[in-house]
Amino acid sequence: SVNSAVLVFDAGNKLSLVNKFGQKNLDIDGASGQKIEEIFDVTEEEVEKTIESLMEGYEIQKKWKRRGNGISCLVNPSIVKDETGDPYCIICMVYDMTKEEEMMNAIVEANKAKSSFLANMSHEIRTPINAVLGLDEMIIRESKDENITAYAKDIESAGKTLLSLVNDILDLSKIESGKMEILKGEYHLSSLLNDCFNMVHMMAHEKNLKLIIENDEDIPGTLYGDEIRIRQIITNLLSNAVKYTPKGQITMKVKWQALPNDYLLLGVAVTDTGIGIRKENMEDLFNSFKRVEEKKIRSIEGTGLGLSIVRNILELHEAKYGVNSVKDKGSTFWFEIRVIR
Repeated sequence: SVNSAVLVFDAGNKLSLVNKFGQKNLDIDGASGQKIEEIFDVTEEEVEKTIESLMEGYEIQKKWKRRGNGISCLVNPSIVKDETGDPYCIICMVYDMTKEEEMMNAIVEANKAKSSFLANMSHEIRTPINAVLGLDEMIIRESKDENITAYAKDIESAGKTLLSLVNDILDLSKIESGKMEILKGEYHLSSLLNDCFNMVHMMAHEKNLKLIIENDEDIPGTLYGDEIRIRQIITNLLSNAVKYTPKGQITMKVKWQALPNDYLLLGVAVTDTGIGIRKENMEDLFNSFKRVEEKKIRSIEGTGLGLSIVRNILELHEAKYGVNSVKDKGSTFWFEIRVIR
């Protein structure tokens, strides 16, 4: 009477019994004497390994397709032993997973469509934003009216914030659709670090925060890798540190370690004296659209995409990363990435 197929095989792996559900929904003849590998699309070797694992006491769950009609099945086999410990019969509970697979395929397709839409939308939005910012810059340069200049600077600030959010959405959609690429080339590390410093220096200055960069004096000047993405990672970590630090300082330390075959391990750590993170919130830090302790940081701008993008870029580089934090004391975000010198 259960709404799943129950198949019973004897010790020789021949079908002995099948319930009405199995006969009707999986089209299995209980009197056929078929073996497991004849009913499901699996090899004889895999069935033997499964029986061996069952004899050793392991719990097994398999995803097998029904031969002939291709129905996706979730199979939970178990083994019954006789008094001497030999196999007496094999009982398989079989669930039809067709609807679940169709649902999962629909979810995957919907997610692809969403990512494609976000990518296209972001491209379309960036064009008018850049036009607005360009015209606004002309107003700031040419206007001699203090009020108009002040309004124009507010437009510039809001426009840059909006453009940053759109860029984050575009990057996330590229990552989700598998279109994020690593583009390698030669770059100067000092210029990259200087660019990162300049991008967040004004933010730190407005909050009276010290921004310090410390790097090994003998670090190689010219490296080979994806300059744009490494700059994006560092800028994200620095700007995040500034956002969540009400007072004190942000320190970025850059170290390196020589590796074989002209590789080096570039290590970057950004330490702040900010609000810190509770231990129970650590797991959510690198998730998309997730901002820990949302109520307390509601006044701070952000979508929760920055660290998710950082994580995905670092994983594309097969880099190590992590965070150490103490609530109300500050945090250190770090990563180690392999590059060519």
